[in-house]
Amino acid sequence: MRRNYIGIRAVTVALATTLLSFLCVAEVCAQKLTGDGYSAKQEANDAVAFLYAQDATPYMTLSGVSAPITWSFSPDGTTEPTILKVTQADADTLNVRTPGLYTAEASGQTFRAWWLSPAPNAIRMAVDSADCDAIYVRAVAYAPDFSFGGNTLSQNIVYQWEVADSVVVTTRDTVAAIEGLYEEAALTVRAINQAFNDVATTDTVMPVGVSASFSYENRKVDAENEATSTDNTLSSPAEVVFSNKSKGSYTVSEWAIGSLARLYDDSPVYQFQQPGTYRVTLTVTNEASGCASSDSSVTITVSEAALEFPNAFTPNGDGVNDVFCPAFRSLKSYELTIYNRWGHRVFTSSDPSDGWDGKVNGRDAAAGTYYFIAKAEGFERGVEFYKKGSITLVR
Repeated sequence: MRRNYIGIRAVTVALATTLLSFLCVAEVCAQKLTGDGYSAKQEANDAVAFLYAQDATPYMTLSGVSAPITWSFSPDGTTEPTILKVTQADADTLNVRTPGLYTAEASGQTFRAWWLSPAPNAIRMAVDSADCDAIYVRAVAYAPDFSFGGNTLSQNIVYQWEVADSVVVTTRDTVAAIEGLYEEAALTVRAINQAFNDVATTDTVMPVGVSASFSYENRKVDAENEATSTDNTLSSPAEVVFSNKSKGSYTVSEWAIGSLARLYDDSPVYQFQQPGTYRVTLTVTNEASGCASSDSSVTITVSEAALEFPNAFTPNGDGVNDVFCPAFRSLKSYELTIYNRWGHRVFTSSDPSDGWDGKVNGRDAAAGTYYFIAKAEGFERGVEFYKKGSITLVR
């Protein structure tokens, strides 16, 4: 079955002046045009209609039908339509200039499309005031009345505010509170009438509120045998770099590292030594406006000191248990000495991440039993370790 269309030619339009409503079964469906147009099914014949505008003038095009094509118009959709023209061709175009219902009859089918109210023709925007929570913006649209079916109708305007293509507020009021802005931004206000025609203007706004936020990174790289549990659980001495990610024109940054310290750099570095759990709070302030904001979302835990040794190792080069070294965390000082069965010292270390690889003077030590003595001190006051025992070297 051949399908008939009311189609459109190229659109390079000011969409703010164009609106199409389609007659859908028993009700009118209002649609705003885009570059691709909109379509709607037409009663029983399932035909698809399009309406576009060029140079602010809407028009309709019907093609792929059999002549003649009869165009007619009714201002309110109920009065007897007036025949506009009859074309003895298989395709034709009709300019649409007056609000009302337009009808095209061809090939035994009827196509209907509404052309409704014109767009508002101007809009003004101004910032009324700003506080720590929002910017209060006023908009006024100049929207002319229009005639339809012998009646003069007024425009019903909705205001829509957009920042970076995101809609932040839609209201029928002329004043809106724009929240969530902390940096200088281009704010667009769009006035939209009941036919979805619109007009817009854009201006730059400067908020005064601030929003605190930060991230952090542990600069210390833990040794493979250093026992920590999670990203937020550190082994001292942990050197943490804080990065201020706050928004807004803040002039003061204050960091509270639990009860340990107050820092005022924008992105400070702090070394955690004492074990414990510390809530980190960043407060930023705009001194000119008095606006302040805090972020206390980060908790950092510094582990208590620990020191444990295995009782055997296998230095055979397979990458598993090749080195004798402790599992440790949060050690301030450390000393390890290993002896053979005759009491000769074969290895010493003052670094808990440095273990014995089973060699003496560059040569493989004999398999068998060795003995160690370890002393260490944790960062917390009074915590000391003294450990000794035997080691089995397995080859």
